[in-house]
Amino acid sequence: MSSAVRSLVTLAGEVCALSPEELRSLAQREPAGGYWVDIQDPDEADYALLLDGYHFHPLTIQDIREQNQRPKLDDFPSYKFVVLFTADRKGDAFVFQEHHLYLVDRAIVTIHHGPAPPLDDLRNQLADDPALSRDDAHRACSRSWTSWTSASTLSRTRSWCGPGAWAAPWRASRH
Repeated sequence: MSSAVRSLVTLAGEVCALSPEELRSLAQREPAGGYWVDIQDPDEADYALLLDGYHFHPLTIQDIREQNQRPKLDDFPSYKFVVLFTADRKGDAFVFQEHHLYLVDRAIVTIHHGPAPPLDDLRNQLADDPALSRDDAHRACSRSWTSWTSASTLSRTRSWCGPGAWAAPWRASRH
């Protein structure tokens, strides 16, 4: 049985869980507005969705499978692939969590292993107030919304995260 958790957040503020089949259908059509798909603990159906539904490069999917990547930004013709880390302080130690983001024209897809409280907080905030996902001056460009929401949320973890934390996250404990 799969432990994957898949959620969708739309610019209209809709928040729902989706099956792999529903996500595949979403990936294969041109949506009317921007959306965010978050996948926690991906399984084989999710990797197939990323490869065959969204047509993301196989090496990026390998990065997600293998974890322990260095922070990076890869620029592909139709999307950007980002690996970044959040840091949470547990006593005297930092615990790092690896996140993978695909920034597509009208969507963002985030993938992580284990719970990601900052993303849960963002999802709840957007469900409570869909206006947070819209910028009246740039409503036609959902790309700015998706980029801002993911970057600002992941950089606003509840614990301190400074420059030293980004230098060697693979040397610290992980979720």
